[in-house]
Amino acid sequence: MARDRRDIRRPGEKKTSWAFPFFLILLAIGAFFFGFENFNPLEKEDEKYLSLIEESNLLKKEINSLKQNIDTKNDDLDFYKGYVGKLEQDIVYLKSEIKELSKETKSYENKKRSEPAVKVIASDDRSEPKLVIPPADKSKKENLIRGPKVIYPRRALDRGIAGEVTLLFDISREGEPYNIRVSYSSNSIFNQSARKAVEKMLYEPALDKRGRTIPSRDLKQTIRFRLED
Repeated sequence: MARDRRDIRRPGEKKTSWAFPFFLILLAIGAFFFGFENFNPLEKEDEKYLSLIEESNLLKKEINSLKQNIDTKNDDLDFYKGYVGKLEQDIVYLKSEIKELSKETKSYENKKRSEPAVKVIASDDRSEPKLVIPPADKSKKENLIRGPKVIYPRRALDRGIAGEVTLLFDISREGEPYNIRVSYSSNSIFNQSARKAVEKMLYEPALDKRGRTIPSRDLKQTIRFRLED
């Protein structure tokens, strides 16, 4: 006969249970796999790579901004060169005017000297007065031939910005605007486009009393930038 299996234990000793150690083992295995799934050795490298990409994009934006500033400075330099050239033309014109006026003054003085003294003789003979016709005044103001061609700034268009710029400028004897300066601007982002628009305008130049072309001063033009709905 088989022997009865008896639980031989010391008095007061409890039976050993494997449930708790088994639970700890499962918990350790689960923690291991959970940590393994979340651990990515390339994650830090990816973060560095993304950070470098962001820095590169920021540098590209700064470079583009510097290029735009350089282009603006070059435009300003070209504008001032043109302005100096127009001033030189005005100086030449004024010198010729002064020279011509000086000749006329000398001719008038010589004519006065050569004229005999007028003798007044009393007489009953009254001749009819002669009609003196003054020379015709040929003066005329400048006349616009070609209006401004406005190009909306790309940066303002992307940001949805609207505004207006008021400019003052002069007209040369050839009818071209120069000495363009900003009188009012709602946003400086529009200044360059407004100035270029005025530069493309063309006028029929003004005339003086003798019908000669003359420059015009301090004309005003307002350029409005509006977004279409």
